[in-house]
Amino acid sequence: MESLGMLLAFPVTAAASIVYALLAVRLFSRWSTVRWTLLILSVGIVLAAFTEAALIWRAGGPISARAWIGPRFEWLHNFVFLLTPPAVANLLVFVPRPPLRDWKIVALATWFICIGFVFWNYDMMEKFYGPDGIGGPFSRERP
Repeated sequence: MESLGMLLAFPVTAAASIVYALLAVRLFSRWSTVRWTLLILSVGIVLAAFTEAALIWRAGGPISARAWIGPRFEWLHNFVFLLTPPAVANLLVFVPRPPLRDWKIVALATWFICIGFVFWNYDMMEKFYGPDGIGGPFSRERP
């Protein structure tokens, strides 16, 4: 069942990336207020992603970071996991001199980030809770 979920990650993230790229390039970029609001929020989200990476590096790995910070670390991770790909798309499209306005290239860049984050999230959750949620240092069930 796990392999089916991982296989579905490819088309699901591709569809989400295409939809968001189209929205960003064709709809959100039309309004200055929306564009600047999303740009500012996106900078904060990308800074949160770098903060998470720094916390993991400082702690010596994700398990140590989770043990050091507690359950709030997972809140940060989930926030970063869900919002960084569209934030990067926003940065590509909404900066004052955008490097990209072609929705296909934005979708492709967003898709690569999405897939990377899906595998990263999968790896972290397996480290935290073990395969199938059993046996990890933070799982309720022990083998």
